[in-house]
Parts: sequence; C-alpha cells; structure tokens
Amino acid sequence: MFFGMVFLSQSIGNVYSQELTDYNDSEPGISNIPDWVKQVVRWWSEDTISDHEFASGLGFLIKENVIEVDTRIVFGTTNQEILQTKNIEISVDEDIVIPDWIRNSAKWYTSGEIPEEHFLGGVEHLINENVISFGEKSEYDYEKIQSKIIPNASPIYLENNQSVEFSVDVIEKIIDGEKVKMFGYNNQSPGPMLVANQGDTVTINVKNNLDIPTTTHWHGLRLDYKSDGVPHLTQDPIQPGETFQYTLKFPDTGIFVYHPHVRTEMQVDMGLYGNILVQEKNSEEQFQIPLILDDIEINENNSIEYDKDMITHVLMGRFGNTMLVNGESDYVLEVPQNEILKFHLTNTANTRTFNFQIEGEELKLVTSDMSDYGESKFVDSVIISPFERRAVEVMFESPGIYDIIHLSPDKKYSIGKIIVNKSTVQADEGFYNVSRNSEIRYEMSTFKKYFSIEPELELEFDLVTTLDMSMHSMEHDHSIHDHSMMDDSMGHHSMMDDSMGHDYEMVDNTMDHASIIEQGMSMDHHGDSMGHHGVGGIEWEDEMPHMNMMSNEKNTKWVLRDKNSGKEGFDIDFTANVGDIKKIRLINSPDSVHPMQHPFHLHGQRFIVISENGEMNSNLSWQDSVLVPEGKTIDILVEFSNPGEWMMHCHILEHHESEMTSKITVKP
Repeated sequence: MFFGMVFLSQSIGNVYSQELTDYNDSEPGISNIPDWVKQVVRWWSEDTISDHEFASGLGFLIKENVIEVDTRIVFGTTNQEILQTKNIEISVDEDIVIPDWIRNSAKWYTSGEIPEEHFLGGVEHLINENVISFGEKSEYDYEKIQSKIIPNASPIYLENNQSVEFSVDVIEKIIDGEKVKMFGYNNQSPGPMLVANQGDTVTINVKNNLDIPTTTHWHGLRLDYKSDGVPHLTQDPIQPGETFQYTLKFPDTGIFVYHPHVRTEMQVDMGLYGNILVQEKNSEEQFQIPLILDDIEINENNSIEYDKDMITHVLMGRFGNTMLVNGESDYVLEVPQNEILKFHLTNTANTRTFNFQIEGEELKLVTSDMSDYGESKFVDSVIISPFERRAVEVMFESPGIYDIIHLSPDKKYSIGKIIVNKSTVQADEGFYNVSRNSEIRYEMSTFKKYFSIEPELELEFDLVTTLDMSMHSMEHDHSIHDHSMMDDSMGHHSMMDDSMGHDYEMVDNTMDHASIIEQGMSMDHHGDSMGHHGVGGIEWEDEMPHMNMMSNEKNTKWVLRDKNSGKEGFDIDFTANVGDIKKIRLINSPDSVHPMQHPFHLHGQRFIVISENGEMNSNLSWQDSVLVPEGKTIDILVEFSNPGEWMMHCHILEHHESEMTSKITVKP
C-alpha cells in the first residue's frame, strides 16, 4: 500500500493513507465514494488545503481506483482494458488554479445539492485539460504500447533458426457486446504478430485443429515456393488434426500477412489472418503500430454465415456489416503526444476497399507493400484494397481523442479511436519535411531502361454469368448489407449448423486518392447504365445486395484471360527465368458485364507499378499487390527472382475462389 503522500500536507496524507487501507476491500465506483473523500473535498472548498494539494490528492484517488471517472480519458484503454497504473507518476502543475465553477461544484456536492456524478464531471475536466496528467514519456516505451496494440494477441519476437508452434483453432470473441464463434491462430484473431529480422529464417509448424482442411499462405514473402501455402499447387491441404511445416525467409522489410488459401473467403472472414513485421537488424525504429482493417458479416443470430459447400456473393464479393480494427469493433489505442508513430496498415476484408483517415491529422505516406516509396508524401487519407499494405507516419501534437475513419464517397465511418496522452517530449519539426529514400530511388533508376519494353503478358479481367443482370433495377439499398432476405431459402448455412461439426452457426502511385473521393462526392455519380455506383473506379458498398447474394460459383465466374491467346485461368502458359525482368499489363475494361475494381496479387515475386493508363508513375516502390480500378490499365514490371510455381489472382476473395486466378512458372 502507499505509505505517506508527498503531494499533500502530512495530516491530509495520513487521512488518505489510513482511510484507503480500510477502503481496499470495497469495490470502487461512483456510487461508492467514501465519506472521508467527501470530507477532503469539503476542506478544499473551504480553502483549508491548496488547489495543488487537492488536485494531487484527486490524482492519487483516481490512480488507486477509489474514484472512478472515464478511464479512457485518464489512462487510455485497448478494448476497454485499463492499463496497469500503479507505477504511473502523477503530474500536477505547481501553480495550478482550479476554476471557480469546479470549487462551487465541490461545495454543492458536499452539501448534498448536486449528485456525485456532477462533481466528477468537473474532475474529468481537470484531466481533459491536462491539469492532472498521468504517464509522462518514460511510461510510453515501445514494448508497453506494442503489447496493447492487438488485444489479447501479444507479438512473437522471432530469432534466427527458431521453430514456432502454430495452431488453427475455433475461438470465441466478443464483438459489439455479443459472443461470436470464429477461427483464430494460436486461439487469437487476429493471430499474433510475428516480428522478424531481415535475412533470418524460421520454421513454423501449423497444426489444424478445425474440422475442415486449411493451409497458411505467407502473403508477400519471397520464400521457397514449397512453403507458399497454396493447396494443390505447392502442398496438399492440411487435414483436420494434421501438422504442416513451413520454412519462412525474410529478404524484405515491411509488414506482411499470413492467411489461409483453402476456402479463403470463408476462413479469412472467420478470423484467420495476422501480420508479420520484418525489420532491419538492430533497427532503431520504435512505435511501429499495426492496424488491421477488416469487415465481417454477422447475422441476427450473432454468427458468421456461410454455405459450407458453395462459394456465394461471387458477383461483387462479400461486404461486411461490422467493421473491425485489429479484430475489435470498439478499438481504442493509447499513444503518447509528439512521438513519430509509424502505423502499418493492412486490409484483410474480403472485398471492401478502405479509405483510411485519422480525423484532423495529416498522414505521411512512407511505404507500400514491400519497400519505402522513393519519396514520402503528406495525404489526408490512404486508399487500401484487400491485402495491400501501406505505412503512414503521424505525430500528434495535441492530447485528445482522435477518430479512426473509413471515408467513402457517401458516408464517413468511425471505426476506432486513438487516445493521445500528454507527454514531455517536444514536437520534432523535421517530421514535416518530405523524406527521400536514396537507396530506393537509385534501385528504381536501374530499372527505368525496362519501362518501355512491350508487355509479354496482357491479362484481361472479365465476368461470365447466367444471372439476369437487368434485375439491377430492383436494387435501391445503398447501406451496408440488408439482411431482410438472408433466410434459409437462399441456401445459406449458418456456422451454427451442426453439420459443420462446431457449435457456431506522372501518375503518383503513392495513391493519394483523396482528390478522387472528393470529386466523387461532389459529382452526380449515377454510374453506368447498369446502376453501377463506383466512384474513382471503386465500388465502396454493395450496391446490388440481393443479386450479389444470389450469385455463386455455379452461375457466376470471374476470369483472368490472356488477351493474345484467349486462354483463361490455369490454361495460361507463362514462364520466366530467374533474373528476367518482364512487363505484365493488367486490363480492367469498363465494358465488361459488371465492371468493378480488382486488387491483383502475385505470389513470391515483387514488382514496380510503372504506369496507369499510359501515364508514368513518378514515385516508385516494390509491391506484390496493386488495385486496378474499373476502366484502368496498369503496367507492372516484375523482377523474377524466386523459382517455383507461383499463383496470381484477384484478392477479392470470392473472385479468387471463383477462378479469377492463374499461375506463373519461374525456372531456376
């Protein structure tokens, strides 16, 4: 227990310490503030103790949970879990002058004229204005922040040649206050973030504790193709109860993703995904914060609903009705003021493209999938399609609560909050300078001689369907999913179904699309004759929910087609040798049956996005994925450095599962 209080007079300190000892066995709360606290409030209201003594005493009582106020404001929480606070220093200005209205409130409270909660509102005001503050810079070290970023999923720090046991499990999560059965890695969703050093090698033994097959794909890693996790191409699926050994190598720095590649659209939506952070050895970077953006569809029975035998929502992909940040629907993150924070963004949604924004803050866009950009850029928001990654740096100069925003043309969604606590660190004015990565700029310059070569493969994106697309006129719902038609007659089987075996039912390629969004929000975007409402070539919501729901792998198929040979999917024969540099052209025609965006992903290699609709990209980086909006043609330059059989596909997961996929053979 706390013996003596240096911040109060000795007599007052003795009162606090003695009474607190007696109080320890009772439960704290607004309705249970002891009388001796009221006596101290009375002393202050009568000028018996100073403003400084009173504020310091309040700080102690809040710290010890004798008085409860909004702990999100006092300490910050992650998913409503209060940080450990016993060793946090209390800081009160020596020359504090507490406003008269709070003193009056104290008098009225002690005389019984106003209830306790009104007086505590004044206490919260002192905290909001940083008159009482908690946790200076020394409290906000990297490890303490890192351990709270992803709730209930601490990072795993990997050593070279380490062997790690991984499991794929059925789990239960609380989402929007309700229990939801999901899947997880090591009983966690998102799975634990793996933190590795560039150049290291580790072994991951993945055991499948589900009753359905799975694999694990290490998205973006240039590793041995036998560990790429693609069923029937690089390995057999991991059957229930079996274990598969993956060998991971980390040649590139950045943030990467692991996820299944069997019934990907279902297993990812059920929660199977996690990040891999690869750093330079002896990196001095602190405050690297992964933010995984996702949406899932939860039905009225609080379950995630899938047909166990058929891929559904093939037309547009499945849009969720619940948005998550790091697996939480009520995500809250605590960070310090004036530190340069690097947020690693990953989109793990099946379909939804996010437009990420922190309200009131500029974002310094610094990296794409696999490298820094040649030059950083300040943007208001960052568009990120499924399984792309971006990193932005942010420096909060003012304490407060900031909304994490997904900004679509028609709606602004608050999907989480960042609490910025007061710190003694001074703002770094150098943060606002544009940074240039000379190593990347030089590396990119060595590839410019290839920019003008002819493409050796031209891939067209197309749709084949037997659905009556004239039914689009029935679609008038522009909100996130309407569940009114989601009944058993649609052939959907909730994960609550016992048959599942569980009890659960120069174009600048830094992609500052904020201007596109703004233009789209100001224009009358009625789309094409089919009622297509994509703005900037992107469908932000499910504008055709009923038709989308009726589409499945039997009546609808997306394809990758070789423009020159007419071959589709795995019939496309494309071969390269290690060391080759080849251009691939991605064509997303606006004249297809249902034009929409497609995020294109190539396994095991890296590429440069060199142009969009013929305009050269002025800010280059290494990528493994690229968003191809409706009506756009994008040229990528692929460095073939990794031998093996490698998949390429659309990363809208329902599109991928409906055959919008092919492969490339790279010979040693």
